[in-house]
Amino acid sequence: MATEALRATERAAEGNGQEPHQWRILISSQGFYPRIGGIETVTRILAEEFTELGHQVTVVTLDQASEPDRFPFRVVRRPRPARLWREVAACDIYWQNHIGLKTAWPALFLRKPWVVTLQGGIGRGYQRTVKRAALENAVCVSISNFVAAQEDYRVLVIRNPYDDRVFRRQQTMRLRELVFVGRMNPEKGATVLPEVVYLLGRRGLQTNLAVVGDGPERELVMRQCLDLGLGGQVESTGVRQGVELAGILNAHQILVVPSLWDEPFGIVALEGIACGCVVVGFDSGGLREAVGPCGVLVPRGDTPALADAIEELLRDPDRQDALRARAEEHLAQFSRRRVASNYLKLFQSLLNNGE
Repeated sequence: MATEALRATERAAEGNGQEPHQWRILISSQGFYPRIGGIETVTRILAEEFTELGHQVTVVTLDQASEPDRFPFRVVRRPRPARLWREVAACDIYWQNHIGLKTAWPALFLRKPWVVTLQGGIGRGYQRTVKRAALENAVCVSISNFVAAQEDYRVLVIRNPYDDRVFRRQQTMRLRELVFVGRMNPEKGATVLPEVVYLLGRRGLQTNLAVVGDGPERELVMRQCLDLGLGGQVESTGVRQGVELAGILNAHQILVVPSLWDEPFGIVALEGIACGCVVVGFDSGGLREAVGPCGVLVPRGDTPALADAIEELLRDPDRQDALRARAEEHLAQFSRRRVASNYLKLFQSLLNNGE
């Protein structure tokens, strides 16, 4: 899988402190604004950073938008094959933020330096076989050691950034206890939350919970709350983003991440930590790498253990403060500029090696 380029990239990872020349960077992101999600967020953040650092950036996406794009970089939506071919032919570096066959094919013919970030698995069956064959021609990056370990080929690990310009601690009182942020689908485990609040109440802790997000399980979660007599303790806010979400996080003590699937990484944990929350969640996939020393993880699916961990923290503010004290050092590696610089070092090594 572009083995020599990968070795050269690893040698160059330490960098020499020099600023790279201006490049034409083409970014492929199947999902992009106005869609909400981790891939979409990472694409926007790094496209902005590359642009600010003097590069010419274009994002190609299969998503449409109802309003004109207002970004400091070009966005090409649903390009026809000929347009996609021209965009790849004109770039210096082609970066796919997760593998997508509909936008990968020009790289197989034009032999441009091609980087693919694996934001998770690459599927199963025939689709996996085709993607696996295509990736033999790319330099692959994984967003976590967990994702890297799922594949049988060598990859570099560059973890995702969070938006450190938006998500930061504010001088506010943390008057509320628990907050959940995410899609309300079975994988994210939102249905665990009412039982957790109920168990805490049985132990004499009347906690407030803000459920931030939307999805197929939103109504189910609220019905569970009513059935358990928690109606006054749980607020469902719907989707919140950016500065508004940062304000919500800053008002809470603990971010609960009860994921029931193997999280590839966990940007929401970084956002919560940056806003002063302690993270408590299920130990799932790459989430441990995002949480680091700034939270507590319990075995996946063990709801009583999740309630125990939350109770311990609510009854021990000093331990909360000790976990928060580790945040600055932990988060430094995930800043916008740090992650963008990691990618630019990779791009530089590929261009230096004529890939």
